[in-house]
Amino acid sequence: MDLAGSALDYTITFVERNWLFVTAVVVAIAIPWRLPRIRFQLPDRVVCMTVISLSLLVSIGAAALHGVPLPRFHDDFSYLLSADLIAHGRAADPPHALWPHFETMHVLQQPRYASKFPPGQGIVLALGRLLFRLPLAGAWLICAAACAAIWWALRVWISPQGAMLGGIAAAIHPTMLLWSETYHGGGLAALGGALLVGATGRLIQAPSWRTSAIAGIALALLALSRPYEGLVFAVAMLAIVLIAGNLRAMLAASPAGLLVIVIALAMLGLYNRSITGSATTLPYSVYERQYDPVPNFLWEQPRPMPRYSNQEMAYVYRVAYWGHYRRLREPGGLSAEVLKKIDVIRFTLFGRPAKSFDSAWLLLPLPLIALPRVLRRNATARLLFLALVIFAFAPFSVTWWLEMHYLAPAAAAAVGLIVLLISELFLLWPKRGSGAALATMVLLAFLANATEQWIAFVRTPDSGFEPLRQRMSASVMAKGGQHLVVVMPEVFDAVYNGADIDHQPIVWARDLGGDSIPRLRAYFRNRTMWRLTRRDDVTVLEALR
Repeated sequence: MDLAGSALDYTITFVERNWLFVTAVVVAIAIPWRLPRIRFQLPDRVVCMTVISLSLLVSIGAAALHGVPLPRFHDDFSYLLSADLIAHGRAADPPHALWPHFETMHVLQQPRYASKFPPGQGIVLALGRLLFRLPLAGAWLICAAACAAIWWALRVWISPQGAMLGGIAAAIHPTMLLWSETYHGGGLAALGGALLVGATGRLIQAPSWRTSAIAGIALALLALSRPYEGLVFAVAMLAIVLIAGNLRAMLAASPAGLLVIVIALAMLGLYNRSITGSATTLPYSVYERQYDPVPNFLWEQPRPMPRYSNQEMAYVYRVAYWGHYRRLREPGGLSAEVLKKIDVIRFTLFGRPAKSFDSAWLLLPLPLIALPRVLRRNATARLLFLALVIFAFAPFSVTWWLEMHYLAPAAAAAVGLIVLLISELFLLWPKRGSGAALATMVLLAFLANATEQWIAFVRTPDSGFEPLRQRMSASVMAKGGQHLVVVMPEVFDAVYNGADIDHQPIVWARDLGGDSIPRLRAYFRNRTMWRLTRRDDVTVLEALR
């Protein structure tokens, strides 16, 4: 009796929370449908330009109505530093004479002043800065290229209509909107992954030096953006090649791709050497050894806890990062983290539910009910599914919480499989047309949720500390001259500087106690000095006499 009562309570709760989903499913099954299956094919150039234009309309339109989004996360500021350096033709600057005052998250101070991240996203933002004086414009362009590449990749794997649907869905997808409006990106890795998926399909069908070179470019883009996830995805594509390809013919075409890869690795080695002094030592690795005690992979051991010269970095690494790792290692911690990562994956694939759309969101993953059937009937679906299963090793093998852009290399493969699932769903229960009705509802639900997410983005103001920091910067700059803002230990998220610190209009430096302020005053003697502090939980900027 208790079991029956619990099941009844669960059913009632489920229906209350997902009433629109339940209603749609009941209507689709209970009512006979005769929906036509529309078949048409536009010229490839028209489809490609439509996908690119739609992507740019979504991203630029959102930024125009919202205002160009401000950087928010620690990663964003590190990538902006990389863009600043690259835009000036450098990978790094010499360490500043007072470098401990400028230590901040994800930025190397020694042996050179540089971002810890690979240069890919920095190049993207530098492109936007050089072409449009707006770093984020680079992300808009790359995301549009990624959407076009997803269409191009699917064009060889599935029907022209399915490829067009996939490209358009990518262009309006909430995840792609997120990647286009944040500084830590995702678009470049999605572009590299899509080119690799498309090149793999073409190498299987008709190996050529041109396609091999495209595969090499794809691998280079992945190495420049998400090296680890890109490597795992490359292994997944290699598995597909070994299963479905003509190995001898592909080996004959491989020199073009290998040449591209060698050139790209040589350039990346030069980049590493200019920062770390070694072509094979990544800036990321040097930074982790200096600051981060938490290992990147589940099989690694933690590093010794470093000593930190400022409270902010001590809190981030000793409390936030180490606390996450400690919870991960507790009983049940790993399984709890796996469930959190599954949540991130489903929201990346289908978009987070908009507030008014929450009760219908389950329509979006509904095509998964067709997965067993499509895997039995469709060889392409089996290959794409295998690639995604292999790629899943990447997010589940790292200790860190999962971010959506970590999954970007597999975007094209995921879109292709979902399109095949929707097509298969359309064919289910053909006598009553229930599958066609459900597939149509899925597409309408996706469009509605994507539209509402876009509107929500436009209406949501920037969060975090950066809006206040920008207002303070504008207030200080209005006074003319050059300035130094000394940030007190209790203020976090304020010490971010660009390249060539000494020539910035405003320099943000940490108060490290002791003779910090006299030392800063002596070095920056021609600047107006300010103190950024907190009083009664309010951040205050005041003149420093």
